[in-house]
Amino acid sequence: MSKESAKCIDEVKILFDNWRKTRKTQRVRIPENLWQEAINLLDRYSAFEIIKELHLNNTNFRERIQKQKAKKKSKVKESKSFIQLHLDDKNINSQLSSINFQLEKPDGCKLKMELQSISKNEIHEILQIFMKEGVK
Repeated sequence: MSKESAKCIDEVKILFDNWRKTRKTQRVRIPENLWQEAINLLDRYSAFEIIKELHLNNTNFRERIQKQKAKKKSKVKESKSFIQLHLDDKNINSQLSSINFQLEKPDGCKLKMELQSISKNEIHEILQIFMKEGVK
């Protein structure tokens, strides 16, 4: 856990209070680092508690939460990559007692399989059907 996410709501409230006291005008945007401090509190507090305690705009805070979730999702998608499997009939039938794998398409459809005694052509056919049509 990072140092920022370990702060309690009272510590973050002090940061917000200090910023509010020292800003030059009322219409200045809340700095990104303060928004991030508030969002980090979601591990320990509800959004309602954070909004109320830090005197945040409900809509703005919830929009920032959604943006952060979308950013995390895109990072997860970027981290997934294609792995080419080189299987031949000899490996599957003689060396492996079973093969377990999970595939996930960009639309979220998943295929989990445990294969025993299956040919390369059968695997290829299953994967083609899944990637083209999905599982019904």
